[in-house]
Amino acid sequence: MGITSDTADMALAAALLAASFIHLMPAIGMISVVRLSALYGVTPTDATTLLLLRHRAVMFAVLGIGLAASAFVPMLRMPAAVLALVTMLAFVLLAGGAAHGPAIRRVVRVDIVVSVLVVAALLYKAAF
Repeated sequence: MGITSDTADMALAAALLAASFIHLMPAIGMISVVRLSALYGVTPTDATTLLLLRHRAVMFAVLGIGLAASAFVPMLRMPAAVLALVTMLAFVLLAGGAAHGPAIRRVVRVDIVVSVLVVAALLYKAAF
């Protein structure tokens, strides 16, 4: 019993579920300013900032649902993995080396860890 293509597919599906989970976490921000504040370490001080953060929560919910679905629909896995990597690595790059609060630093660390998982799963899949 060796490593098979099915094992590689399952590894990619698991990585996509992990990415789905972290993208769905901010979704509660659609209805809770308190959760948005806790997640990002900022408190929206005006209606426009609150709108932008809530819209971000909606976009992440849509992406998170798509990532979760891709874990169960093999033909969606590759495009979903690319989308997950683009969103996570874009945030890491945008955050750059600037001084951010602990909440943003936590998001950056999580995005890096899950990006590594997705890349590892993609490489694993490519080997089979």
